[in-house]
Order: sequence, then structure tokens, then C-alpha cells
Amino acid sequence: KYLRAVAQEAMRVYPPLPFALPRVVPKVGCTVDGHFLPGGITVSTSTFAASMSSSNFSEPGEFRPERWLGDNPVDDLDASQPFSYGTRSCMRRRRVYQE
Repeated sequence: KYLRAVAQEAMRVYPPLPFALPRVVPKVGCTVDGHFLPGGITVSTSTFAASMSSSNFSEPGEFRPERWLGDNPVDDLDASQPFSYGTRSCMRRRRVYQE
């Protein structure tokens, strides 16, 4: 478990993709975090920025694998998505954790 936590923390601090993956908003538009986004525009979120935000992680610049072990009410672990998220996420994600 600890080795997996080290891998997760390493990918939080040093994400494998140095850029954000773009997504196109559906034609009908959608609301994200209280903001309406019109259909057809391209949006993206920087994995690095989300992982280094103090809004998501306490002491974001510190390498602390312990944050991934057990119950953690302080950090928003879902904010770290080094392999993207959803139907277009990296297919090899599980393989990375196996190695």
C-alpha cells in the first residue's frame, strides 16, 4: 500500500503530462462549478495546477505519500488526475500501478 501511495504522490507532484488535455463542451452547453459554458467551446484543466493548488491539497509542494493512506479529510485526492478522467482517460492507468 505504501509503495502505491508513493507512486500516487509522485504523479501528483510530477504529472506525466505537462499539458492539459482539451475537451469540447457538448452543443447544449453545461454548468461547471456554477459557471455556464456554451456548447462547442474547448476547455481544459491543468493537472499540475490542480495538484499544486492549496484549495485541493494541504502543503501542496511537500512530498507526502501518507496523504494517500487511510481516511484523509484534509486533501481532495480526486483533484489529482494524472491520467485524465472519464471515457478518454489513459487506458494503461492500471498497468502503471501494477509495475
